[in-house]
Amino acid sequence: MLDLLTAAAARRHGLVCRVDLAAAGRSRSSWYRAHRSGLLVPVHAGVSRLASVAPSPAQAIHAAVLATGGLASHLSAAWLWGAEVRGFDPVDVTVARRERSPRLVGVRIHRPVDLADLRAMSRAGIATTSPLRTALDLGAVCPATTVAAVVEHLVVHRYVSLRMLRAGLDRHRRRGRSGLGALRLVLDGWALADKPPDSTLEVAMARLLRDHRLPRAVFHHVVVVDGRRFELDFGLVRHRIALEVDGWAYHASRQAFEADRQRDAYLAGAGWVVLRFTWRQIRFEPGWVADQIRAVVAARPAAILGA
Repeated sequence: MLDLLTAAAARRHGLVCRVDLAAAGRSRSSWYRAHRSGLLVPVHAGVSRLASVAPSPAQAIHAAVLATGGLASHLSAAWLWGAEVRGFDPVDVTVARRERSPRLVGVRIHRPVDLADLRAMSRAGIATTSPLRTALDLGAVCPATTVAAVVEHLVVHRYVSLRMLRAGLDRHRRRGRSGLGALRLVLDGWALADKPPDSTLEVAMARLLRDHRLPRAVFHHVVVVDGRRFELDFGLVRHRIALEVDGWAYHASRQAFEADRQRDAYLAGAGWVVLRFTWRQIRFEPGWVADQIRAVVAARPAAILGA
């Protein structure tokens, strides 16, 4: 019996369903005996946790999906797609069928009329809504700031494009859906046109430049020096100022440090000033960052550079 339960739990984050025992030819009473003996701990009707496996966020989401036959959605789907949100208290599940099902503790069940773009994708072995549908649904359960953070994550990781999001927004708006206003605000305020960013830090920098009304910067501007091609994070081309945003993960090694300095030297030789800003500065000291950029712009009028 323990081997059967362990094998079933290994596929589902430590969860076992009553149908697993039935499929293995075990009687209904064996399900209840497993609970009385302490092998299983109930989570939802027909879904239990192997007692030796500790609860986890993924387990909570999977249990709700198994109990409802639905898809992890909204904040739960965003969490499964890697966004930094709390997607498991409560768990969001979307169920396509219209009939009512018993309420589940700690689970928020959604039964949408609009089923467009509602298809199952697997994340961590859990049936989950697609990145597009996840972004479209989010505004119904969280504020625009959270929607913006999730959209940035999905776009940066190439799970969805801005073009797909805009087309999806237009398609679902015609269906009379509510909760799309937050996504509309995020897309209307996107500061990088349709170029895909490499990090959420680039998105934050673009927003800083716009909000502080700094000179127009070209995102991913390319400079060629002595046959070498350098792609800047942002280029104030008229003033030959390169703005680089340095996330720790990409610049922590000695090799990256050396490459950055060599790159800066080539750019300086071509008349460019390179300003580097860290994640902490952009996130928590945006006014200071803006002041530094303004000061350098003031010291390098375009006329001096022959622009």
